[in-house]
Formats: sequence, C-alpha cells, structure tokens
Amino acid sequence: AAGTPLYLAPEQLRGAEPAVTSDLFAVGAILWEALAGHAMRSHEALVSGHLDAPTLPEAAATRSPRLARLVTTLVATDPARRLAWGAAR
Repeated sequence: AAGTPLYLAPEQLRGAEPAVTSDLFAVGAILWEALAGHAMRSHEALVSGHLDAPTLPEAAATRSPRLARLVTTLVATDPARRLAWGAAR
C-alpha cells in the first residue's frame, strides 16, 4: 500500500485498493490526532496487526462532541460505516 501507514485505512493495510472511504479514514485520522494531541495509532500497533481505531480520549471528545462523533465515524474500521460521500450525519 502506498501512503503514510499511520493514516492508511485498515482495508488498505490489508491490501485493498484505495477508495473514497480510504481518504475519509485518512481525514478522520488527522482530525483524531488534532483533537487528541497524538497519533491515533502507533507503528507498533500497525506491526502487531491492531488496525482498529482506539477510542478518542474523553477530554478531546468532551471539548467538541459533534466533531468527536464525526471523527469516530470517519475512522470506522468497516468502510461501509464511514460517511457516504457528500452525506452528513
């Protein structure tokens, strides 16, 4: 897979072709990092196969609940659970 591993969607890390939902995951990972103050996952987690997004820290989620819900949706492990292109929840 081409890209920065920390921001690649789980399906890309498993060898799937990139899709719009992969890009949405990357946006969510960047927002997750901005809210939490650290990367969503570590290189060690990737190497060990832990591809699921961790829970957003409570302090970050409390600071902006709507944004936290959006980020949680964007970093869903299942691409079908991410926002539909152009849709808002």
